[in-house]
Amino acid sequence: MSEKLTFDSINVGDEMTPYVRKYTQEMVNVIMDVIGSVPNWHVDPDQAKNVSDWDIKEDSTALPGVMTEMGVSEFMVNWLGSPLPWYGGGGLNIKLIAPVQIHVKDGGEITYKGKVTGKKEEDGKKIVECDIYGEHGGGKVMVGTARAVFS
Repeated sequence: MSEKLTFDSINVGDEMTPYVRKYTQEMVNVIMDVIGSVPNWHVDPDQAKNVSDWDIKEDSTALPGVMTEMGVSEFMVNWLGSPLPWYGGGGLNIKLIAPVQIHVKDGGEITYKGKVTGKKEEDGKKIVECDIYGEHGGGKVMVGTARAVFS
């Protein structure tokens, strides 16, 4: 975890500390047991190749979007150095734009990045706004915004 940031220590234009999250097929299988999906391109490489317009690599599946989104929380908490500004009122708005391919044996990674785009005080709270994105395999797979709230 990074050094604990404060509202005053963050500046508009700051680059957020990148965060790399590795995902494995075993993790995907557990999530899919809970939420399910048909056709299940998240656990079956053959279905992944057949149901996608994207070129899914051999012996690979697609990471569920909910897992891409879950990594944003780890990214934000790591960057902030504390969970409080994130879990105490923070939020996100993301758009998934490409699949994250997970090799059934080697897994896959997303690198989360971002930049501070605004700071404001509203209703007694100090809010930091950020543009965020996730990269995988040399391209963006997710874009959006996030905010941290300091009381």
